[in-house]
Amino acid sequence: MRLMYTLVMRREATNPIVIVNKLQSATIEGKLLWERTGDYGTQYKVVLDEDHIVTAPKVPAGNAVVLTITNAEGKPLLHLDSGRVDDDVLKLALLQLYVTVRDAVAALLVEEAAKASEDL
Repeated sequence: MRLMYTLVMRREATNPIVIVNKLQSATIEGKLLWERTGDYGTQYKVVLDEDHIVTAPKVPAGNAVVLTITNAEGKPLLHLDSGRVDDDVLKLALLQLYVTVRDAVAALLVEEAAKASEDL
């Protein structure tokens, strides 16, 4: 997703809500292929261009979602925690992104299972 690279790496003045919403839109459009990963609660990951990695875990207590974007070297470029932000719109955007990603991964698994059962 080239736009994320432009927003984050060139350090353009961008509202975090815009980044979260662009990730959500790209997920809905099928442009991002998220995968379930990690031991930190339920976590999803996607690799963007230039090997930037976006992770979106739900904290084990289940009361917050964390979004982290790291560069190829693992240096955090953006870290947002819905449990620690004061902006209600950003908090809602983070939660909506998590639900969108969770549902997209689940739909992909169902689709792959249906294809596999057709071959039996």
